Amino acid sequence: MLNRSQLETVTIQSIIEHRRLLDLAEKAHAEMKSPRGQGGGALRDAYVHAMLNNKAQLVVVNLLVDRLGYVPDLPEASD
Repeated sequence: MLNRSQLETVTIQSIIEHRRLLDLAEKAHAEMKSPRGQGGGALRDAYVHAMLNNKAQLVVVNLLVDRLGYVPDLPEASD
């Protein structure tokens, strides 16, 4: 079983991964909707895949935050 510090670390990592997957899904959606992306079944498939991964990660984040009891402070984004 994870101690509180370990659980917080895993929760933070999961939130960061969720945000990364959400960014991928948004980029796939924008590409699919762009004029050069018209008619691309592969683009649609990439978007659907990205959204499914994002939704699965969101379930993980929700479970971890629930277990932790709070949303931990996150490090500043390094964009």
